[in-house]
Amino acid sequence: MGDGQGRASFTWTLGGAAGVQTVTVTSPGVTPLVVSATASGNGATQLVVTQQPGATYAAGASITPAITIEAHNAVNALSTAFTGSVSIAIGANPGTSTLSGTATVNAVAGV
Repeated sequence: MGDGQGRASFTWTLGGAAGVQTVTVTSPGVTPLVVSATASGNGATQLVVTQQPGATYAAGASITPAITIEAHNAVNALSTAFTGSVSIAIGANPGTSTLSGTATVNAVAGV
């Protein structure tokens, strides 16, 4: 955005992936300028359900497909650096629901 005095300014929001990111500034007849910034801290700030179970199942039926959880960062992008543990537990259980399989797993690349 120009200010009328030959200066331009812009806001640049870095993407969600860690690492060097660049933006190129151009103007006719002037050598392009490449500006770089390094994004760090691809840390997870939230868990997101990416594979939801269906709305209704018959009593005693297994839920398929399996529920899938991803760790996302502050800009809601997959946090591929996240390898922490993720646990699942039954909350409301008016019947005799059970969990099978491993209730706590370590994420691999944020999933």
